Amino acid sequence: MLGLDSGDPLDAPFEGGLDVIPPPSEAGGDAPVIVDEGGADGGCGAGKKACNGCQSVDDPTFGCTATGCGSCATALGNPPQVTGYACPGCTISQCATDYVNCDKDASNGCEANLKGDNGHCGSCTKVCIQGDFCVDGGCTNNCPNTVCDASCVDLQTNPYNCNQCGKACGTSPNGNGNPKCSGGLCDYTCNLPYMRCSVPGCYDTANDPTHCGGGCQNCTTSAPPNGYSTGCANSQCQFACNSGYFYNGSVCVAFDSGTDAGQDAGKDSGADCAPPGSFCSPAGSNPFCCSIMCVPEGGGGHCN
Repeated sequence: MLGLDSGDPLDAPFEGGLDVIPPPSEAGGDAPVIVDEGGADGGCGAGKKACNGCQSVDDPTFGCTATGCGSCATALGNPPQVTGYACPGCTISQCATDYVNCDKDASNGCEANLKGDNGHCGSCTKVCIQGDFCVDGGCTNNCPNTVCDASCVDLQTNPYNCNQCGKACGTSPNGNGNPKCSGGLCDYTCNLPYMRCSVPGCYDTANDPTHCGGGCQNCTTSAPPNGYSTGCANSQCQFACNSGYFYNGSVCVAFDSGTDAGQDAGKDSGADCAPPGSFCSPAGSNPFCCSIMCVPEGGGGHCN
Protein backbone atom coordinates (compact mmCIF):
# COMPACT_ATOMS: atom_id res chain seq x y z
CA MET A 1 0.00 0.00 0.00
CA LEU A 2 1.28 3.42 -0.92
CA GLY A 3 -1.01 5.48 1.25
CA LEU A 4 -2.79 7.07 -1.73
CA ASP A 5 -6.21 7.29 -0.12
CA SER A 6 -6.44 11.00 0.53
CA GLY A 7 -7.68 12.03 -2.91
CA ASP A 8 -5.94 14.49 -5.18
CA PRO A 9 -5.90 18.13 -3.99
CA LEU A 10 -5.94 20.98 -6.43
CA ASP A 11 -2.62 21.47 -8.21
CA ALA A 12 -0.98 18.30 -6.92
CA PRO A 13 2.60 17.88 -8.17
CA PHE A 14 1.51 16.48 -11.52
CA GLU A 15 -1.26 18.98 -12.25
CA GLY A 16 0.62 22.23 -12.52
CA GLY A 17 -2.56 24.20 -11.90
CA LEU A 18 -3.84 23.48 -15.39
CA ASP A 19 -7.26 22.12 -14.54
CA VAL A 20 -9.22 25.28 -15.26
CA ILE A 21 -12.28 24.92 -17.46
CA PRO A 22 -14.33 27.59 -19.17
CA PRO A 23 -17.04 29.20 -17.02
CA PRO A 24 -20.27 27.18 -17.12
CA SER A 25 -23.11 28.07 -19.40
CA GLU A 26 -25.50 30.56 -17.97
CA ALA A 27 -28.26 28.13 -18.80
CA GLY A 28 -27.01 25.78 -16.04
CA GLY A 29 -28.87 22.52 -15.61
CA ASP A 30 -29.03 21.59 -11.98
CA ALA A 31 -29.78 24.71 -9.94
CA PRO A 32 -33.16 26.29 -10.78
CA VAL A 33 -33.09 30.04 -10.87
CA ILE A 34 -35.48 31.76 -8.51
CA VAL A 35 -35.07 35.49 -8.39
CA ASP A 36 -35.20 36.68 -4.81
CA GLU A 37 -36.84 40.06 -4.90
CA GLY A 38 -35.95 40.71 -1.27
CA GLY A 39 -39.28 42.29 -0.47
CA ALA A 40 -40.23 45.47 -2.28
CA ASP A 41 -36.72 46.75 -2.89
CA GLY A 42 -34.47 43.73 -2.30
CA GLY A 43 -31.51 42.48 -4.30
CA CYS A 44 -28.49 40.40 -3.46
CA GLY A 45 -25.84 43.09 -3.37
CA ALA A 46 -22.19 43.08 -4.42
CA GLY A 47 -20.52 39.71 -4.91
CA LYS A 48 -23.81 37.79 -4.90
CA LYS A 49 -26.48 36.64 -7.34
CA ALA A 50 -30.05 35.35 -7.10
CA CYS A 51 -30.13 31.54 -7.21
CA ASN A 52 -32.69 30.10 -4.79
CA GLY A 53 -31.80 32.95 -2.48
CA CYS A 54 -28.68 35.09 -2.62
CA GLN A 55 -25.52 33.10 -3.42
CA SER A 56 -21.87 34.10 -3.66
CA VAL A 57 -20.51 34.46 -7.19
CA ASP A 58 -17.50 32.50 -5.89
CA ASP A 59 -19.50 29.37 -5.02
CA PRO A 60 -18.74 26.40 -7.34
CA THR A 61 -22.16 24.94 -6.50
CA PHE A 62 -23.58 27.81 -8.54
CA GLY A 63 -20.89 28.03 -11.20
CA CYS A 64 -18.30 30.66 -10.18
CA THR A 65 -19.93 33.27 -12.40
CA ALA A 66 -21.74 36.56 -11.84
CA THR A 67 -24.79 35.24 -13.72
CA GLY A 68 -26.30 31.80 -14.20
CA CYS A 69 -26.81 29.11 -11.57
CA GLY A 70 -25.46 25.89 -13.13
CA SER A 71 -22.83 24.13 -11.00
CA CYS A 72 -19.20 23.48 -11.90
CA ALA A 73 -19.98 19.76 -11.72
CA THR A 74 -22.53 20.16 -14.53
CA ALA A 75 -20.20 22.37 -16.57
CA LEU A 76 -17.49 19.70 -16.43
CA GLY A 77 -19.87 16.87 -17.30
CA ASN A 78 -19.82 15.56 -13.72
CA PRO A 79 -16.99 13.01 -14.21
CA PRO A 80 -17.22 10.45 -11.39
CA GLN A 81 -13.54 10.79 -10.46
CA VAL A 82 -13.87 14.53 -9.74
CA THR A 83 -15.25 15.07 -6.25
CA GLY A 84 -14.62 18.76 -5.60
CA TYR A 85 -14.47 22.06 -7.47
CA ALA A 86 -13.25 25.55 -6.68
CA CYS A 87 -13.46 29.12 -7.99
CA PRO A 88 -12.46 31.08 -9.96
CA GLY A 89 -12.99 29.40 -13.29
CA CYS A 90 -14.35 26.09 -11.99
CA THR A 91 -11.05 24.35 -11.16
CA ILE A 92 -10.72 20.79 -9.89
CA SER A 93 -10.09 20.93 -6.16
CA GLN A 94 -10.40 17.23 -5.27
CA CYS A 95 -10.26 13.86 -7.01
CA ALA A 96 -11.81 10.59 -5.89
CA THR A 97 -9.69 8.31 -3.73
CA ASP A 98 -6.50 7.19 -5.53
CA TYR A 99 -7.19 9.32 -8.64
CA VAL A 100 -5.13 12.24 -9.99
CA ASN A 101 -5.25 14.49 -13.04
CA CYS A 102 -2.02 13.25 -14.66
CA ASP A 103 -2.65 14.60 -18.17
CA LYS A 104 -3.56 18.08 -16.85
CA ASP A 105 -6.76 17.98 -18.95
CA ALA A 106 -9.79 19.22 -17.01
CA SER A 107 -12.20 17.81 -19.59
CA ASN A 108 -11.45 14.25 -18.43
CA GLY A 109 -10.43 15.33 -14.90
CA CYS A 110 -8.69 12.97 -12.49
CA GLU A 111 -8.33 10.24 -15.10
CA ALA A 112 -5.48 8.20 -13.56
CA ASN A 113 -5.94 5.61 -10.80
CA LEU A 114 -2.58 5.30 -9.06
CA LYS A 115 -3.68 2.09 -7.32
CA GLY A 116 -4.62 0.15 -10.45
CA ASP A 117 -3.60 1.97 -13.64
CA ASN A 118 -0.83 0.07 -15.45
CA GLY A 119 0.29 3.31 -17.08
CA HIS A 120 0.33 5.35 -13.85
CA CYS A 121 1.12 2.84 -11.13
CA GLY A 122 1.89 4.61 -7.87
CA SER A 123 2.75 7.84 -9.70
CA CYS A 124 1.86 9.61 -12.91
CA THR A 125 5.16 8.56 -14.53
CA LYS A 126 5.40 4.91 -13.44
CA VAL A 127 4.48 2.42 -16.23
CA CYS A 128 4.28 -1.33 -15.58
CA ILE A 129 6.06 -3.53 -18.12
CA GLN A 130 3.92 -5.49 -20.58
CA GLY A 131 2.29 -8.46 -18.88
CA ASP A 132 2.45 -6.94 -15.39
CA PHE A 133 -0.46 -5.52 -13.46
CA CYS A 134 -0.73 -2.53 -11.17
CA VAL A 135 -2.05 -3.82 -7.83
CA ASP A 136 -2.34 -1.47 -4.86
CA GLY A 137 0.04 0.98 -6.53
CA GLY A 138 2.78 -1.54 -7.35
CA CYS A 139 3.62 -3.54 -10.47
CA THR A 140 3.31 -7.32 -10.23
CA ASN A 141 2.95 -10.27 -12.64
CA ASN A 142 0.26 -11.85 -10.46
CA CYS A 143 -3.39 -10.72 -10.48
CA PRO A 144 -5.30 -12.09 -7.47
CA ASN A 145 -8.65 -10.84 -8.79
CA THR A 146 -10.15 -10.27 -12.26
CA VAL A 147 -8.36 -8.91 -15.32
CA CYS A 148 -10.36 -6.11 -16.99
CA ASP A 149 -8.78 -4.41 -19.99
CA ALA A 150 -5.29 -5.46 -18.88
CA SER A 151 -5.94 -4.16 -15.33
CA CYS A 152 -6.38 -6.24 -12.20
CA VAL A 153 -9.60 -5.32 -10.37
CA ASP A 154 -11.91 -6.59 -7.64
CA LEU A 155 -15.38 -6.70 -9.21
CA GLN A 156 -16.99 -6.59 -5.76
CA THR A 157 -15.43 -3.28 -4.71
CA ASN A 158 -14.08 -1.49 -7.80
CA PRO A 159 -16.48 1.41 -8.58
CA TYR A 160 -15.32 1.54 -12.21
CA ASN A 161 -15.70 -2.19 -12.80
CA CYS A 162 -18.54 -3.05 -10.44
CA ASN A 163 -19.79 -6.65 -10.71
CA GLN A 164 -18.55 -6.79 -14.30
CA CYS A 165 -15.75 -5.34 -16.37
CA GLY A 166 -16.48 -1.85 -17.67
CA LYS A 167 -19.49 -1.16 -15.42
CA ALA A 168 -18.72 2.20 -13.81
CA CYS A 169 -20.73 3.50 -10.86
CA GLY A 170 -21.92 7.09 -10.96
CA THR A 171 -21.11 9.57 -8.26
CA SER A 172 -23.44 12.14 -6.71
CA PRO A 173 -25.38 13.83 -9.54
CA ASN A 174 -24.29 17.26 -8.30
CA GLY A 175 -20.69 16.35 -7.42
CA ASN A 176 -19.16 16.49 -3.94
CA GLY A 177 -19.16 12.72 -3.62
CA ASN A 178 -17.35 9.47 -4.45
CA PRO A 179 -18.64 6.54 -6.51
CA LYS A 180 -18.89 3.36 -4.46
CA CYS A 181 -19.12 -0.36 -5.23
CA SER A 182 -20.00 -2.67 -2.39
CA GLY A 183 -20.81 -6.33 -2.89
CA GLY A 184 -20.97 -5.70 -6.62
CA LEU A 185 -23.68 -3.03 -6.21
CA CYS A 186 -23.24 0.63 -7.13
CA ASP A 187 -23.81 3.52 -4.76
CA TYR A 188 -22.02 6.75 -3.83
CA THR A 189 -20.81 8.47 -0.69
CA CYS A 190 -20.72 12.20 0.09
CA ASN A 191 -17.58 14.12 1.02
CA LEU A 192 -17.81 15.88 4.36
CA PRO A 193 -19.39 18.29 5.12
CA TYR A 194 -21.83 17.41 2.32
CA MET A 195 -24.85 15.26 3.17
CA ARG A 196 -27.30 13.09 1.25
CA CYS A 197 -30.90 14.18 0.95
CA SER A 198 -34.01 12.42 -0.36
CA VAL A 199 -33.34 14.21 -3.64
CA PRO A 200 -30.26 12.40 -5.05
CA GLY A 201 -27.08 14.37 -4.52
CA CYS A 202 -24.62 15.65 -1.90
CA TYR A 203 -25.52 19.01 -0.41
CA ASP A 204 -24.00 21.59 1.91
CA THR A 205 -26.93 21.47 4.30
CA ALA A 206 -25.35 24.15 6.49
CA ASN A 207 -25.60 26.76 3.72
CA ASP A 208 -27.61 25.43 0.76
CA PRO A 209 -30.99 27.24 0.65
CA THR A 210 -32.55 24.41 -1.38
CA HIS A 211 -31.41 21.66 1.04
CA CYS A 212 -31.05 23.35 4.42
CA GLY A 213 -30.52 21.52 7.70
CA GLY A 214 -31.08 17.91 8.67
CA GLY A 215 -34.42 17.83 6.88
CA CYS A 216 -32.96 19.25 3.65
CA GLN A 217 -35.54 22.06 3.72
CA ASN A 218 -36.15 24.22 0.67
CA CYS A 219 -36.04 27.68 2.23
CA THR A 220 -37.59 29.41 -0.78
CA THR A 221 -40.76 27.31 -0.81
CA SER A 222 -41.09 27.26 2.99
CA ALA A 223 -40.98 31.02 3.54
CA PRO A 224 -43.94 32.30 5.59
CA PRO A 225 -46.79 34.20 3.93
CA ASN A 226 -45.81 37.84 3.32
CA GLY A 227 -42.16 36.83 3.68
CA TYR A 228 -39.26 35.50 1.64
CA SER A 229 -36.06 33.52 2.09
CA THR A 230 -32.70 35.24 2.43
CA GLY A 231 -30.78 31.95 2.35
CA CYS A 232 -29.55 29.21 4.69
CA ALA A 233 -27.03 29.76 7.49
CA ASN A 234 -25.85 27.35 10.19
CA SER A 235 -28.32 24.74 8.90
CA GLN A 236 -31.30 27.08 9.42
CA CYS A 237 -33.41 28.81 6.80
CA GLN A 238 -33.21 32.59 7.05
CA PHE A 239 -36.38 34.57 6.40
CA ALA A 240 -37.36 38.21 6.16
CA CYS A 241 -40.72 39.92 5.79
CA ASN A 242 -42.11 42.13 3.08
CA SER A 243 -42.47 45.84 3.68
CA GLY A 244 -45.19 46.50 6.27
CA TYR A 245 -44.59 43.24 8.14
CA PHE A 246 -42.28 42.15 10.96
CA TYR A 247 -40.99 38.69 11.88
CA ASN A 248 -42.69 37.25 14.98
CA GLY A 249 -41.48 33.78 15.91
CA SER A 250 -42.11 32.01 12.59
CA VAL A 251 -44.65 34.25 10.87
CA CYS A 252 -44.75 37.70 9.29
CA VAL A 253 -47.21 39.95 11.14
CA ALA A 254 -48.58 43.18 9.72
CA PHE A 255 -47.83 46.40 11.57
CA ASP A 256 -50.93 47.89 13.21
CA SER A 257 -52.59 44.47 13.17
CA GLY A 258 -53.38 44.64 16.86
CA THR A 259 -50.94 41.85 17.62
CA ASP A 260 -47.61 43.62 17.22
CA ALA A 261 -47.36 44.87 20.83
CA GLY A 262 -46.33 48.29 19.60
CA GLN A 263 -43.29 46.99 17.69
CA ASP A 264 -43.94 49.05 14.57
CA ALA A 265 -41.44 51.90 14.64
CA GLY A 266 -43.74 54.26 16.54
CA LYS A 267 -47.08 53.72 14.82
CA ASP A 268 -48.52 52.36 18.07
CA SER A 269 -47.71 53.23 21.63
CA GLY A 270 -44.80 51.28 23.08
CA ALA A 271 -41.24 50.51 22.04
CA ASP A 272 -40.07 50.54 18.43
CA CYS A 273 -39.04 47.31 16.73
CA ALA A 274 -35.45 46.21 17.19
CA PRO A 275 -32.92 47.10 14.46
CA PRO A 276 -30.26 44.67 13.10
CA GLY A 277 -27.81 43.50 15.75
CA SER A 278 -30.21 44.22 18.62
CA PHE A 279 -31.40 41.73 21.22
CA CYS A 280 -34.61 39.92 20.35
CA SER A 281 -36.62 36.93 21.45
CA PRO A 282 -36.64 33.92 19.10
CA ALA A 283 -39.68 32.64 21.04
CA GLY A 284 -41.79 35.42 19.57
CA SER A 285 -42.19 37.70 22.59
CA ASN A 286 -40.91 41.29 22.92
CA PRO A 287 -38.74 42.68 21.59
CA PHE A 288 -39.43 41.83 17.95
CA CYS A 289 -37.13 42.46 14.98
CA CYS A 290 -37.98 45.03 12.32
CA SER A 291 -39.14 42.79 9.46
CA ILE A 292 -36.12 40.49 9.82
CA MET A 293 -35.23 37.25 11.52
CA CYS A 294 -34.36 36.81 15.19
CA VAL A 295 -31.38 34.42 15.20
CA PRO A 296 -31.16 32.30 18.40
CA GLU A 297 -28.05 33.03 20.46
CA GLY A 298 -27.44 31.89 24.02
CA GLY A 299 -30.53 32.57 26.09
CA GLY A 300 -32.00 34.95 23.54
CA GLY A 301 -31.15 36.08 20.06
CA HIS A 302 -30.08 38.94 17.84
CA CYS A 303 -31.77 40.58 14.88
CA ASN A 304 -30.12 39.43 11.70
